[in-house]
Amino acid sequence: MNLESCNKINYLDINDYKKSIINVDLKHYFKNYGYENCKELKEIIRKNAKKIREIIFRNSLIKKNDTCDNTKCTIKNNIYKNKEIINTNNEKNEIFKNKIISKKKSILYKDYLYTLLIRNLYILFSSLNLEKKKEKKFDFTKVYTYEYNYKELTLNKVIDHLKNYGIIDVKLTDIKNFKFFTYCNKLKTNFNDKESNFNICIYIPTKKEVDILFIIEALYDYFYFNLYVPITTKNNDLIFFPFNIINNVLVKHNFNIFVPYLYIYLNTHNKISFNLNNLNIITNKLFNFTYKENDTIFIIPLIAYNNYGCRIGSGKGYYDKTLKKNKNITNLHKKDIKNEIKISVSFEVFLYDIDFYETTDIILDYIINEKNIYHFLF
Repeated sequence: MNLESCNKINYLDINDYKKSIINVDLKHYFKNYGYENCKELKEIIRKNAKKIREIIFRNSLIKKNDTCDNTKCTIKNNIYKNKEIINTNNEKNEIFKNKIISKKKSILYKDYLYTLLIRNLYILFSSLNLEKKKEKKFDFTKVYTYEYNYKELTLNKVIDHLKNYGIIDVKLTDIKNFKFFTYCNKLKTNFNDKESNFNICIYIPTKKEVDILFIIEALYDYFYFNLYVPITTKNNDLIFFPFNIINNVLVKHNFNIFVPYLYIYLNTHNKISFNLNNLNIITNKLFNFTYKENDTIFIIPLIAYNNYGCRIGSGKGYYDKTLKKNKNITNLHKKDIKNEIKISVSFEVFLYDIDFYETTDIILDYIINEKNIYHFLF
């Protein structure tokens, strides 16, 4: 197969790729469900998944022997597993056999995994009609090189970063006890020239979680993003604070998790009272962030998941409590509430064929791994 033929993978319609999404109908499952207490079972799975996670992320830089041009293209498998099979001709079938680049090179296994996650999230965002940037076409043959992009900042650099937000009243003595970081990306532009049609609540990952910031950065050339990140308050509430992936200053907060320093600044210097919508997203106008009433996508971290759209998280129940709360709002007020879409991104190794659902759990709308995109209908 010549390169000219292989490159046609990029000229297939995005609707062809959307058909790789696997619909999982859970209506019958919940209709006949007998609810049980699964806390002990969840804890066993959580401990098991954490051990696997240690191995996976500790050995993430081991080279995979396959070269880029003989790594199987997972999109083909996704499409043919789905009942709505694409009626492609023999030439297109041949195109799907391989990921193609013009010259051979070894890639790390983590590069391979993240490349497939980026592709699948692009397909899902496209299927949800996330506002696209018109000037660039997504390259399904590109292989992404994973980098852990957190960089420690000197105090002087922190002062410079804060000036971008008009903050000039912070002195070195005010911040000397903090250890600062930034998500150091390679994006060129400072701000989107257009608002997204979704509010997207992501998370700031640890080294033991799927690096959603790396994935979002890879998709930044193709979509408009209004980003928010979770923060646990002193009252143990989960709220979502605006986040700029291009210009950010991060500090460790509760549970040793990164949060934007802007949140700490507003709490300590301004002592601002935050206004929240029904999903606990901050709606105040803060610096150059302006909240817009949109549908919301939540990309939720997990430790393990199953075939029924259920996830196991840290065990503290923050997402379950926050998003279940919205379901209890009376019908009288629901007409004014925008939709929320719950997504998790993980690896197939953390998929358990075990039923551990409890009534306090949220059910995810979508789960993405390196092989499939699952859409749960209930």
